[in-house]
Amino acid sequence: MILYNFLQENLAGGKIGNVIKSLQEMGVRIPRDPRLQLVSPDMRELFLLDENGVLYTVSALDYEDKNSYTLVIASARTSLLFYVSIEVEDLNDNPPQFNAVKYEGYIEENSPRGTKVRITPSIMVTDLDSYDGSFFKIHLIGNSTQPFSLIEDSNEIMFNGEVLDREEKASYHFILNAIDDGNLKSAANLTITVEDTNDNPPEFIMRTDDFEPRISQGKSAFREINLPGNVWNITEGQYSTLSIPESIPVRSRITRVSATDKDSESFGNIEYTLNMETMFHILPNNSFLIYENSNDFTIESKSGSVIVTRKLQPNNFYLLNITASDNGGLETSLNIPVYVYDVNDKPPKFKQPSYTFQILEGEYVVSEIGSVYAEDQDSGDNGELIYSIVLHDYEDAESLPFRIVETTGKVLLSGNIDREKQEKYEFTVQAEDGGIPSLSDFAKVIVIVEDINDHPPEFVDYNEIASATDGSFHITPLYRYLVKETAPPGSVVTKIRANDLDSNKTSNGIILYKLLNSSSLAIDSQDGTIYTINRLDYETEPLLEAKIVSYDMGKPSLSSTALLSVVIEDVEDELSVRIFPRELYEVHAFENNKVPERLARIQLNPSVVEDKTFRLRLVNSSMLSVVNFEPLSEDLILVQSLDREKQN
Repeated sequence: MILYNFLQENLAGGKIGNVIKSLQEMGVRIPRDPRLQLVSPDMRELFLLDENGVLYTVSALDYEDKNSYTLVIASARTSLLFYVSIEVEDLNDNPPQFNAVKYEGYIEENSPRGTKVRITPSIMVTDLDSYDGSFFKIHLIGNSTQPFSLIEDSNEIMFNGEVLDREEKASYHFILNAIDDGNLKSAANLTITVEDTNDNPPEFIMRTDDFEPRISQGKSAFREINLPGNVWNITEGQYSTLSIPESIPVRSRITRVSATDKDSESFGNIEYTLNMETMFHILPNNSFLIYENSNDFTIESKSGSVIVTRKLQPNNFYLLNITASDNGGLETSLNIPVYVYDVNDKPPKFKQPSYTFQILEGEYVVSEIGSVYAEDQDSGDNGELIYSIVLHDYEDAESLPFRIVETTGKVLLSGNIDREKQEKYEFTVQAEDGGIPSLSDFAKVIVIVEDINDHPPEFVDYNEIASATDGSFHITPLYRYLVKETAPPGSVVTKIRANDLDSNKTSNGIILYKLLNSSSLAIDSQDGTIYTINRLDYETEPLLEAKIVSYDMGKPSLSSTALLSVVIEDVEDELSVRIFPRELYEVHAFENNKVPERLARIQLNPSVVEDKTFRLRLVNSSMLSVVNFEPLSEDLILVQSLDREKQN
């Protein structure tokens, strides 16, 4: 049997081989002209054997249709039959084929990285070519930022991004390419749909009011209502306050809220509920009562319209907590502040009947000293207040140094204020609302002038004035007194007095005294009493002079000075010469010393001793355990060791 391998499978008229030569090469003895003929009649449509024994293809052979043929060839001269086997070798003439033109993929949003995409139908690729070494690969072609990739050596696709959010992108489009080793390829479309999960709550987007606001929007509109701060924290930043009249009919629609949901319709159908209705009823004294679920309003679940359910009372502030819920169980709430206003039937009311402010005396240039405050339970223009000072309290309005800011009630002061001229001011202020006709209230303002230390003490009841001798002009009070030299220490000489125009209710008016340049006199710092502190001696010091200073306790302290002259009146002395030459002996000793130890020698005045006899003794008997006096030696002896930590 002759075997041929034919490579050009798609070629018509291709030469397969020379049968005569092949037989000869196989050692078959055949005549020179064997006259070979193709016996198989069904093969004559595919093959041709010419007179020279060369075998050709008549039409193209296809490996994918049939990959081998057996031909019977006969020799007309010898009647011998020869068999020829033709093996058709496969060529890369078929691209890989997908099992579908379009694929649909599905994956839930928020799936974690590595999640496989569900694909319908499953991706399958076939290649009719099957020669040795043939292969093909599948490529996923799309935007480089798209978070999907083909799992290697498989026909599966997985999510490889960080976050998969349907609301950001609901679908992704790719081209699938299958390419074989001969660069033959085919393509299919792939659409990956991100399936919705209920991961987005409804969001309120607008509110449509059916009433024009009667007062300005925002938090400042209700400052005079004085609602608690946590209420404003709830409402601020969401919607402005809706103002409605107390006369609004029942079943009236006052506002409508709208919300949207980013999720698909399966989760995004929204219903509205009035979750909580809190009412703050403002009382005349500016306090308020809180009622939960007062049932004055309702809401239509589909349209979001808020409806009045019963007659409303004025001066009520509501917080309507409205919830928008989707059918997946997620919800969002907002608070709508609603204020029910009334007509101008209530006058303003000051928070207190009188206001007292305290100021320091001095010069002022438009300075704020305080504020008066009134409330009006009406709203809008009816609640806008104008403050003023009732000037008919003063005959001369220009003499009143006070003004008031008409919009805020701040009291301003300008001019020179002297407490010593006027300690207190009283006047009336008025708060008038903007209603027609207007209503008003009055309050008294009391301004108390507090003292500053602007006046030094002034001496009184002095004997005369001492003027300067250096050519300058200033006055100094002078006190003159006479004291006998026999007056014992502690004798009162006189009592000095000074006045201070500053208030004695403060430290500015508290006067203290001190005495300078005197070793024989002292002064009581509080009441000014001057007294002797030593024995007086006309013979050694017939005149005592000192300087008296009176000073206050202000900051800084102010002071005045006076002169004191005390004449010592001579009295005949019983003993004109001192027995001891010194009045005071001062001795220093070390602690823990050895005893006995001589501390000092106490000697008498020689002029006294020569014609008189004296007996000396230690007067303080409590000191006998510590010191002893030796009359013969005139020595003062320490008889007890000393301890400085116990007594120094």
